[in-house]
Amino acid sequence: WGTAKVDKYVTDDKVIYKSRTEYVTPPEYATVIQKLSLKRKTLMPLRYTDKAAGARGGKRSILLTQTGDRTDLLFVKGPVFFALKDFETGEKTTVFSPYEVMLYMPLMEQYNFRKKGSQFFEIMVPIDEPMPVLRDKVEIRYLRDEYIPVMGRRIEAERFIIRSTGIPEVTVSLSRHTHLLLSAEISKKNMRFVLKKPRRGFKYLFGRLAGDGRAGPDEDTGSSGRTKMPPDTLTEVHGKRQEVFFESRNLMLSGRLWTPAGIGAFPAVLLVPEDGPMRNGEQSLFEALGRRLSSSGIAVLDFDSPGQGKSQGNFRELDDGKRIRDIKAAVSFLGEHPSVNGEKITVIGYGGGGYLAMKAVEQAFPSVSCICLGVPLDSEVSYTLQGLSIEGMHQMLAMHGLGRFDNSYMKTVCDIMKENLTKIKGSNEDSLFFMSKKLPLKACREYLDRKPYDTIIALKRPLLMIFGKDGRNFRPKAVESLKSLLADRGEVKIAVFRNLGTYMEKREESGENGDFNLNEDVVQLIKARVTGPGMP
Repeated sequence: WGTAKVDKYVTDDKVIYKSRTEYVTPPEYATVIQKLSLKRKTLMPLRYTDKAAGARGGKRSILLTQTGDRTDLLFVKGPVFFALKDFETGEKTTVFSPYEVMLYMPLMEQYNFRKKGSQFFEIMVPIDEPMPVLRDKVEIRYLRDEYIPVMGRRIEAERFIIRSTGIPEVTVSLSRHTHLLLSAEISKKNMRFVLKKPRRGFKYLFGRLAGDGRAGPDEDTGSSGRTKMPPDTLTEVHGKRQEVFFESRNLMLSGRLWTPAGIGAFPAVLLVPEDGPMRNGEQSLFEALGRRLSSSGIAVLDFDSPGQGKSQGNFRELDDGKRIRDIKAAVSFLGEHPSVNGEKITVIGYGGGGYLAMKAVEQAFPSVSCICLGVPLDSEVSYTLQGLSIEGMHQMLAMHGLGRFDNSYMKTVCDIMKENLTKIKGSNEDSLFFMSKKLPLKACREYLDRKPYDTIIALKRPLLMIFGKDGRNFRPKAVESLKSLLADRGEVKIAVFRNLGTYMEKREESGENGDFNLNEDVVQLIKARVTGPGMP
């Protein structure tokens, strides 16, 4: 769930849309800020920015500029980036995504409401992946006039369908006379955007549209959003939770330390997040682990990478070497804490953080064990190359709720991505400047050079790996191969669940009301590994 505030400005030569979306649901970033500048006469895009802020401040950025029929594109989600110059997208192609409510407005402005019927428009679709924008042709088809309920009133509206082969079908409702967006529904994804408050200029008009002569709602701001907002579920704390600081690489890093009630030298856990900005779901996972494990007699440290939270430093300048040194500094901080048993420390890494956790434990701390939650087993290069086929790309797009795009265009996309990968791998530079941004070449190369499978085989420390068969990184053959190779190593255990969810949550309890509930079987596995030498 979330809410979005959308504003529109008109200048002598431009139409500008701005949107700020606040999300609280697990799959999303905490905040997404968008801005789209269009030519006033043609409504064609000049510049589009999409900046997603993680739960602790790191950002993912998409920047697109249009000159004639050529597009420059920059995607940055540390340590990964994608830069593309002079990409041909056409002069009459607008920016649209079915999942961003702001982008419905400029698209619907191009529809000729006098002609009605079916009308077709060229669109480009930027997504949260290091790849070129997707191109498609959408049909906007008029359905009917009707009265629909909005904020407790019946509004005269026009209904339309937006559809193509690549994007899911959307039903859109606009107020009949002002063409104000009232709702947009993607039934296939069970998603709905609804108007909550009209903009200030529509307050009086909104009441007139309802046919009752009353002014609109008292609020002065406008927003569109999902239909429900869940309650805050992160307020309960077991034991003692405190803010802590420690030093790493001449930087002061911040974190949260949960310590159990009572006095003692407790076993401890260090949490290592996924690569890139932290999504709400990962934040909820770490908060839930802190509460649950500390209530079971285990201290938990969750620290912020440089440039996130209150930690000093620059998030985009982090490479694997720096992150591993920060993890080692956090382990040292835990080992010296008076409430922690320095001989019983476990590093838990989520996703790509599992690989970094293993590398940090491998380099030092003979008494430290490791737990990996959904760690990728392929090297990023091999995973990327496997996906760089038309079918592989369509499988990846399906994870984003998108359908099939034109095969000849997707082949062009694959070729561009292979060329981009080759340039990054072959570069010896630490950074690259593109569109006035400094890009982390060295960090991206190190990310691509990761070899998690080899690291697991070589690791001589107690290790527990937890996978969900429904996870994006799950590779059945690789897991079976590891089980065979590591069968005689009792300190290594692999647990595979059929349905674990993206963030190890108990999905049947977390979907309706927004509560986050850890999978109890996962909790018991972690507790057994952290507190004792054996496994159940």
